[in-house]
Amino acid sequence: LYPAPRQFPVIVNVYGPVYYYVGAWLLKWFGVAFAPLRLLTMVSAVAIAGLVALLLHQLTASWKLAVSFGFFFLTISLVQDWLALVRVDMPGVALSLAGLYLFSRFREQWYVSIPFFLGAIFCKYTLIAAPSACFLDLLVQKRVKQAIGFAGSLALLSGLAFLVLQSTTGGGFAFDTIVLSHPDPFTFGRA
Repeated sequence: LYPAPRQFPVIVNVYGPVYYYVGAWLLKWFGVAFAPLRLLTMVSAVAIAGLVALLLHQLTASWKLAVSFGFFFLTISLVQDWLALVRVDMPGVALSLAGLYLFSRFREQWYVSIPFFLGAIFCKYTLIAAPSACFLDLLVQKRVKQAIGFAGSLALLSGLAFLVLQSTTGGGFAFDTIVLSHPDPFTFGRA
């Protein structure tokens, strides 16, 4: 998935492995075509709308408001533009929102949200905002022990996954996803 960068052909995969593995599975079942991956994006967008509705219903107890905002998400022009594209963002955001929903629904069992946050981070590592918000929520509620457990669990599992990916790709994972995807704009070389 992340071949060594010192040999030809040079292939760069800038996202985490979750989307690539799901895409490979879809291509294996349906053949080489964009339709299954586009369908994954569309299903993810519908899942996001549903999760927005579930979260808002949980917060407001109003199905009318919750469903309205869920459908509203699908009417946003940027969302509609991305529905027909093969993009990693929608599945990643769907995993992130699933983690948020589970975290807010099962407050004492925060650990049920960890696999979804881990999946989101390894879809696109910039999707760190939702687990960060959960960590801060636990701190604000003075549930420091749970906050440390939450952050520690996510950090430990992320670190283990990172090390496994690094070792199986000969260092290609970090090189592709971190070094090449976001060069430092403040280096002397770029100046």
